[in-house]
Amino acid sequence: MFWIEKFRPSSLDEVQGQERVTEILSMFAKGKNLPHLLISGPQGTGKTVSVEAALRELYGETWTDNVTIFHTADLMEQGRSYLETDETFVHLYKPDESFLSNLKRAINTYASIRPINAEFKVLWFEDAHTLSHDVQHALRRTMERYSATCRFVFCTTHASSVIPPSVHDVSPCSSPRSHGTRSRAGLYPSLIHWRSGMWSARMNSVCW
Repeated sequence: MFWIEKFRPSSLDEVQGQERVTEILSMFAKGKNLPHLLISGPQGTGKTVSVEAALRELYGETWTDNVTIFHTADLMEQGRSYLETDETFVHLYKPDESFLSNLKRAINTYASIRPINAEFKVLWFEDAHTLSHDVQHALRRTMERYSATCRFVFCTTHASSVIPPSVHDVSPCSSPRSHGTRSRAGLYPSLIHWRSGMWSARMNSVCW
């Protein structure tokens, strides 16, 4: 086992250097009311591990049943071949349809599945900046349609490459606020703010 996996944080309390971000994520998880999220920052700043820890706290033992993870970098690079072989998509793949049509159907299918012992499920997109604009526009419509029973989480190293959703009818969160705070290392601020219908958090300092 690699050192980084052996000592991988399993809870938000174990994530170091991103106190403000993990505080907000913990608040969402404990309140059982996660909004759509955009989490950005350089590689190694704890985006993935923080989201996973928050989802574990939110759902408990059923977290893997209520979360669908899309590894979008591989998906967009490999295209149809990825849809043909990945277990997330293979049972939904139709060879006579385009890549975009297949992907849209898969996303809509997972978004429409009823959550297990929860009010909503989560679709989690890693490396969301690799999603094409066509896919992102399709996602906006899906977010609007299923916002009552499905939340969308986007992790990215380039937040500016992710198109924000429409402000109306997509936000399950109540009121927007802005937060800025210094990380434990005191090097860069971790920013959390409202961005056109979703909470956006940026992680800048290496946290573990």
